[in-house]
Parts: sequence; structure tokens; C-alpha cells
Amino acid sequence: MMRTLNKLFYLAALATGLLMSCNDDDKNEDCFGKNPVNFTSNISSNAVSRASGTQWGVDAIGVYMKKAGETLDATSILDDAKNKKYTTTGDGKFVYATPEDMIYFPDNGDKVDFIAYYPYQEELTTFTYPVNVSDQSKPEEIDLLYSSNAVELSKESTVAELKFDHMLTNLVLNVKDETGQGLSGMAVTISGMPAKADFSLADGTLTADAASAQNISAVVAAEGNNASVSAILLPVTTSNNKVTFQLSGRTYIWEMEDGIHLDGKNRYTFEINLRSDGTVDVLNPQGSINDWINNNGGTVNLGDGDGGEDPGPGPGNDLEFYETFGTGEISSSARPKIAAYTEWDMQSPIAYSDSYDRTDLRTVSSYGSNLNRHLWFTGSATNTYDCEFVISGIESGYTNMKLSYDIATNTLNGSSAGNIQIYCNGTLNTEQATGSFSATNSFIEITDISIPDNTTEIRFFSDHEINKEGYRLDNIKITGTK
Repeated sequence: MMRTLNKLFYLAALATGLLMSCNDDDKNEDCFGKNPVNFTSNISSNAVSRASGTQWGVDAIGVYMKKAGETLDATSILDDAKNKKYTTTGDGKFVYATPEDMIYFPDNGDKVDFIAYYPYQEELTTFTYPVNVSDQSKPEEIDLLYSSNAVELSKESTVAELKFDHMLTNLVLNVKDETGQGLSGMAVTISGMPAKADFSLADGTLTADAASAQNISAVVAAEGNNASVSAILLPVTTSNNKVTFQLSGRTYIWEMEDGIHLDGKNRYTFEINLRSDGTVDVLNPQGSINDWINNNGGTVNLGDGDGGEDPGPGPGNDLEFYETFGTGEISSSARPKIAAYTEWDMQSPIAYSDSYDRTDLRTVSSYGSNLNRHLWFTGSATNTYDCEFVISGIESGYTNMKLSYDIATNTLNGSSAGNIQIYCNGTLNTEQATGSFSATNSFIEITDISIPDNTTEIRFFSDHEINKEGYRLDNIKITGTK
């Protein structure tokens, strides 16, 4: 009996000691002395974006912890920390999915490296991630992200920041129907593209399966005579590839030029004009963004059923500026101002600004299925705010300069395309936009407004005494010759 009482007293004392050690602990260590890892995420330059520019939702990543400096394999894994599931509710901070998924730093202070990927695959038992882009209906489920930057960390580290890169390529086609018949119901396929690959989590390399080449059906968001087409593809160099635009009673074919390098981590944007004259003109403007590093592929004018020929840039189109503001839904609680936005098509030396800090980027459900990003100039009957959007850094020395863009109104009463004024090099432009609207939030095209030679800055200005409606601007194009 005495031995039993002594044992009970010992266990009680031990439990008390453990509780005291946990309560006295202020180093984020559990009562067994382990140090759980806290993860935050960052995708390129956008801390909470993924999957074609949308935000993190309720998503999951797979995480591995290995010995610092060693190659990821069965021998370098520490504490069986392989393919551990961590989830986020949308803020980019990841927590373990179950207690069994929790990863701890080595208690002895050894340094470790972390490898992570998205989207999570529970059945993954090797260090090779299978990629399949044949089904594009849910882009976020095929948008492969990879992180290997979190290295040389230990229990003294406060947080492990995982910086993800897109490992595939994003092809974007901004399509306009110059026939005026509209693009509703359009289907777009890209031929001869590999659909399957093996991705090495050890070194971040991708090995495509050439035998998996097939036609990829892209995602299409159409609104009137405009459509945004997007596909997430395996990195490839084009060879005998073509893009088919299929509408009711109409077929357009773009035979892609051989030798185009569609590299991983890049977004390639082409401007497609559907025509009936059988011509194809390809221009190659510059441009890049930070998460999918954007490369504007050029402008393509397609004739009905005929790819035509590529005459090259040709005279009269030396300057080709085109800003689409990108694609991907922007929530009403996260509309970025001009100074905060980074996903521009056109990069340095081009710069964008708004001295009033009022103009922002938005999407609406009535335009491109809530995917087409555009500018918003606030306006209402009681509006007291001026707004602007300034484009600077345009190369000097061009003549015969023209400005085109799309504009929509939020309210019909009193609306006019000219309510957003155009300034060039600080002076009100002689020619202003004209045009009326037949419906709210339905874009009309403003084409070929003459602007002065040697224009290096263009300002879209919203005077609060004039703009009582609220306006949306998209697809700004500037051309000129040298």
C-alpha cells in the first residue's frame, strides 16, 4: 500500500512539474521541448496570390523537411517529415491539417531545409510529382507551385517563409471579334501540346511526356465581342501547333510560329483579332509582370478559317503598347490601388501612377465572368473625388500616334465616353473620346484617337464635377511610327 501511495505521489509531482514547465514556457515550445514550425507563404511578388492570379482560398500544400544542404531523398528526410499537409484559409499563413502533420525543428539545433509544393496530393509517396494539364476546367487544381528557398533554418528561426514560383506556363489570348457577331459560346483548343509530365521535388525540374501530346481546351470568358482565353500549359517550344477558335458557323485557325519558347514561370499574352479578310499580322510588344513573368507575344489578326501569312511588323506599327491589366478575380475587399498593383503587362521604363490614390483595379461578374481586370474611376451624384490614371515612360520620337481603349459606364443617366478626359504631356488633348452607352457595365471601343507626336505621358482624368456615373477602362493601346 505504501509503495502504491509513493507511486501516486511521484506521478502527481511529475504531472505538476510538466504543467509548470508548459505554463512557464514563452518560447512557442510544447511541453516536450519540441519546436513547431510556423509557415508563411509568398508567391513571387504577390504574397497571397496563386492559380492564374486568384487569391488563396481554402488550399493545401505538401511540405518536406530535410537535412540542410542535402538532396531531397529518403535518407535526407528528418523526423519522417515528408508530404506533410498544411492548409490556409486564404491569408497565406499555413497550419498543419492534423496533429500528425505537424513538423518540428530538431531539438538539438541542427539546421534544416524545407521543400513545398501546391496543389497537395495525398497519395504522393515518392519525390516525383505527376503533372497533368489535360483538364483546364479548374485552373487552380493544375497550377503547379514550388518552393525551395527556406534553407538553413533551425529552432531559433521564428518563421519559415515559403516563396513559391509557378512552374508551368500561362498562355493568355485576348480575343476581339471585328465582325461584330459576338464571341458567346466560343470554344478554343490548342493542338499538339504535351499534357503530362514528371516534376522532381528534389531539384525543381520538369520532364514532359512527349507521347501525351493532345489538344488542350482552354478556359474562355466571353463578353460581347471580347473574350479572355487562358490555358496553363507545360513548358514547350512550339512546333506545328495551332489554335482553333470555334464558333457557331465560324472557324478561325491560328498556326503558331515554330520556335516560340513557352517557358515555365512565364505568362505569354497574344492579342487576337478575328477578321474575315484572311490576313495574319504578328507584332511583338514587350512586357512582363512579377508572379507569372508576363511576355506579350504579340497581336494576331485572323481571317475566317485561314491563318494567312506573317508579314512581320511592317511599316506604320513601330510602337505597340498594350495594357490589359491581366486576368483573375479581384474580391471586393482587396481592390488594389495603382501604387500597390504589380501585375501590369507593360513594365519598366513604363510607369503607372495616380496622385489622388483613388483609382483602383476591379473585376465584375458582368464582364468576362468576373475575370477581366480593369480600372475603376469612382463617380456618383455626390462624388467629390477627382481620379486619374497616368502612363509615363513612353519612348520618345514617335509620330502618327494613336490611342485606343475600352470604356464602360456604371450609370446610364448623363454618361458619355468623353467624361474621362485625355491629357498628353500635361495638356488636354485636342481630340477626346466620343460615344454613348446602351447598357451599364457594357464596354464600347474607343479607337484611333489622334495624340501629339512625341507623346511620352498620357493621363486619363476624372473630374468629380463631370463624372457622376463611375467609369471602367480596359485594354489601353498606343501605336506610332518612327
